[in-house]
This record gives sequence, C-alpha cells and structure tokens, in this order.
Amino acid sequence: MTTLDQSAHKLIDTTSSPQPTKHRSLFSAIGGIFKFAIITLTLITIVTGGFLIGGFLKFADAVSSYSIAKSPPKSAAIVVFTGGISRISEAVKLLESGRGTRLLISGVHSKTSINTLKSKFHIDQRLLDCCIDIDKMASDTISNAAETKKWTTSHNFESLILVTSNYHMPRSMLETKRLLPNTILIPHAVVAADFNSTNWHKDRGSLRLLLSEYSKYVATQIRPLVSKNTMNTIRSSLTSL
Repeated sequence: MTTLDQSAHKLIDTTSSPQPTKHRSLFSAIGGIFKFAIITLTLITIVTGGFLIGGFLKFADAVSSYSIAKSPPKSAAIVVFTGGISRISEAVKLLESGRGTRLLISGVHSKTSINTLKSKFHIDQRLLDCCIDIDKMASDTISNAAETKKWTTSHNFESLILVTSNYHMPRSMLETKRLLPNTILIPHAVVAADFNSTNWHKDRGSLRLLLSEYSKYVATQIRPLVSKNTMNTIRSSLTSL
C-alpha cells in the first residue's frame, strides 16, 4: 500500500468511527430527570394519601365519640345550627332544663314563621318571648358561625353549648372557634336516626356522608391559606357531593 493509500485509509477510519454525541447525553439527562420526577410524585402521592386516610379515620373517630349522649354542663347560652328536626328539639330541651339562659336558632328559613316553629317543635310561648332568638340570615355553616359571633358578642356570653348533628360537629366547632377564640364552646351532638355512627364503614349511606363531610372539613381547614375565588370553586364542588 502506498503512502497516499495509507493516508486515505486513516482518513476513512477516522470519519467512520462512532463518536459520542451531545444528543445522547441530553436524552440521558432528561431520562434521569423524568425518573426522579416519577419517584418524587409517587412518594408525594403515597404520603398525601396516607395523610388523608389517617385524617379521615381520625375524623370518623371524633364523630363517633360525639355520638355518646351526655348532659352538657351549664353554659351561658345555647346555639343550634339548623339542618335537622332533632337538632332544634334537642336545643329546646337543653334550654328548658336550664343548661343555658338563652337560645339562638341559627339558619331558620326566611319563610318560616315563629308560629310554625312553635307548633312544630312544641316550644312554650314563654320561652319564645324571653329566651329564644331566631336567625334567618345564615344559609350555611360559615354564616352560622358569623351570626353566632354577632349574637354572642352582643350578649357578652363567655360560653356556648353548640348543638348540631354529630357528623357536622367538627366543622361547626372549627368555624365557630375561629371567630370566637376566647369563648368556651361545648359540643352537644345529635345523631340522626338514619346515620350509623358505630358501623359507618358497613353502611354505604353513612360512609358517603362521612366522606362528604370530611372533604368539607378539610376545605375549611385550608380556607385561610387559599384565595377567596379558589375557595368558592371548592365549596361549589363539595356542595354537589
């Protein structure tokens, strides 16, 4: 082979030999980042899921503990958040037994008259005249708490017995305590006849109710951290559950 042929052969070998490319390095880097992202998202999902499940079980346990009917200690006043016939009846019984000096029925429908309340819940006229106030402004738990704050502040009450359904109690306590941090709140839960508070996991209706209420409870907890528009969107979604 001549010198010219050898030189040409070396040139061919050099140009045809495989060379590392920048593309291969870039693809490798992207692949590494993608794997890291997948692992991170998986871990976040597991941790978040565990947190939510653990929180739900704790929530369900709290609801079950509220199901144990106990006579509350005497308080300055009583407030009931409407939403069930038994709630108002129980609140009136507490007032009649002297557990509080005054009662606020919060969330009464605007078209419901005093006479309707009197006949439906067998309320003594003397109690209506002296010791029962009716709130027709509240339309949800948030406004229940807001109207309760106005009423409590105007009467200078230092303690309240809060009456509502057991599954609704955690959220009601959270909303009210947020507005009345220095007021002593005493929960007094009412258990609906169709709610299985002990074996809720075996009853589809009770389980669905707990899940719905828990999602609203979580939304209530995070509300101070998110914008008003975002929170309204969340509330609209939860209302449809």
